[in-house]
Amino acid sequence: MGLPHWGTPLLETVGPYGFEGRLTTAMTGHPDEDPVTGELHLFGTGFATPYPTYHRVTAEGLLLDSRPIDVPGPTMMHDFAITENHHTDGIGQLARDLLENTSLPGWLRTP
Repeated sequence: MGLPHWGTPLLETVGPYGFEGRLTTAMTGHPDEDPVTGELHLFGTGFATPYPTYHRVTAEGLLLDSRPIDVPGPTMMHDFAITENHHTDGIGQLARDLLENTSLPGWLRTP
């Protein structure tokens, strides 16, 4: 997980892109584009609060808003889907369960 990377039409990597410093979380692997508005919907995830954050980007590339999602602990998200009125996500407990595993180093476990 990390910042998205900007690429050229020839698929050359330009480098990390953080929407002019406004994207403050890592980004999931598969953002979804609204076919009607052209807006880009994406999630940021992390091991510190806020764990998942929903982001919406205009068709012109401006990060419009970021909304933290209240969940009890670290999450792992890879993909999601959008419909005309909703988004669905798979906020998984796997990351939290792994972090609570006592065989992991203490710095990786949840308090």
